[in-house]
Amino acid sequence: MGTTINENVHRKESWDKVTGNAKYTDDYPITKCLCARLLTSPHPHAKIKFINILKAQKLEGVKAIITGHDFPILTGPLLKDRPPLAKDIVRYAGEPVAMVVAITEAIALKAVRLIEVEYEKLTPIFSPIKALETDAPILHPYLSQYTKVQKDIYPIENTNISSKFQIRKGDIEE
Repeated sequence: MGTTINENVHRKESWDKVTGNAKYTDDYPITKCLCARLLTSPHPHAKIKFINILKAQKLEGVKAIITGHDFPILTGPLLKDRPPLAKDIVRYAGEPVAMVVAITEAIALKAVRLIEVEYEKLTPIFSPIKALETDAPILHPYLSQYTKVQKDIYPIENTNISSKFQIRKGDIEE
């Protein structure tokens, strides 16, 4: 096929597109896909006393329900201190507590609403200055036990300080 200059080139799919007969990705039914939805905490800081997933599990079409106890890993860019799903405690409003996997979005949403969580509210911290106060609630009581992603991270136990750096350069008197 040669180069065509100054000629109309008819594309083979043109007629299907202008008549509305062309098939696009959204025109095909979605099959064998599962939907996942999260249950999140309404509290900024609370203990998770228990999670009851029994009613949600009984719902037809639910394939799995996962909680922090089923998925005990930690992630984070500097310290591995963040669970994908909260385990034992939530540290911010909206933190994921459970995940439902179901055959449709509607079933997943209905199952999320059937999960019962009992929380014990704890004192929240809303500013970094408050977090540094000596009587501030400790958000991570096992701070020094977390895996460090980088070597130069220095957490201070029994505080909310995940790393402290000392920079000494120059003459302070000058």
